Amino acid sequence: MKSKFLILTAFVGCIICTQCDNSKKGISNLQQSGTERLDSAASGTSPHDSLSTDSVIADTASHAAFQTAAEAKSEARLAQDKASAVEEMFEKTSIMMKVRIDSLETSVKDLEKRQAEDEASLSTLVLSFFSLVALALAVLAFLKARNLHLKLKQTIKKQKELFGKIESMDDEIQKMNKSRGKAVEVHWENPSASTPKAELQPPVSSQRRTASPKKAPSAPQITTTTFYAQMALENAFLEDDLEKTRDSYTMVVLQCGSDGKGTFTVNDDPSVQSKLINNASKGFLLVADVIERKSSITHIVNVKPGIIQQNGKKWVIIKKAQVKLE
Repeated sequence: MKSKFLILTAFVGCIICTQCDNSKKGISNLQQSGTERLDSAASGTSPHDSLSTDSVIADTASHAAFQTAAEAKSEARLAQDKASAVEEMFEKTSIMMKVRIDSLETSVKDLEKRQAEDEASLSTLVLSFFSLVALALAVLAFLKARNLHLKLKQTIKKQKELFGKIESMDDEIQKMNKSRGKAVEVHWENPSASTPKAELQPPVSSQRRTASPKKAPSAPQITTTTFYAQMALENAFLEDDLEKTRDSYTMVVLQCGSDGKGTFTVNDDPSVQSKLINNASKGFLLVADVIERKSSITHIVNVKPGIIQQNGKKWVIIKKAQVKLE
């Protein structure tokens, strides 16, 4: 505001100086014209005429000076009014500029707020996308695990059916052996009895062996190797996972024959009983059936070994072992 006032004051001073210069020039012109008139009067007028001429010149000069001063005063007022108008215009302009600046600052703040909201929404969108991807992967993993579980259940079911068929075949074979044994006994007690030819064949061959014994061919000797396994994978023991020494992680002891057949039992070492019992659901219960269980379990007792058979690089569980938890 001070700088504006100084500018306006300088502007008014310049105008006043200009008017003063114009007044001086008018006075000098009047004096010059008066001097010329005096010269002309001196050349052919009387002294009385010269006095009247001087008074006229003085009146004219004073009138011109007064008029010039009045004009300068009016011009000064006009300049002051212009300065006031300019100052008012400056104030209005400054107010308008301030309003515009405030509106621009408000607009900038709104833009920054919108940008922050957009960034927040973008981060939320990215987080939602990755959450959906993780959920989809989890669903796929669950479906895959479920399919594997169903396949495993079907495999176990088929193996149980196979075990049932094998047991039924064993029962039939035992019944056939018993019936053949009875037929042989009847034949020896009553040789003249009419018995089927097929049923009489075993005692004939037996009689021949008794009458003329022959040396039976030597069967190949079957060797058995003891291995130790920590776990079973898909109802089988992989040969690459079998160890020849027992340790604290041993779960099953295998007796593998050179003929591709073998048996297995649960590790009954007292030092690992608590560990096996604590991990029973993921350990030996996958390869053994519990036929008796007590409320307070401290050790595992093997009742009947399980049956395994070699198939390539693994020993497949044909029949689970039987244990007691006491």
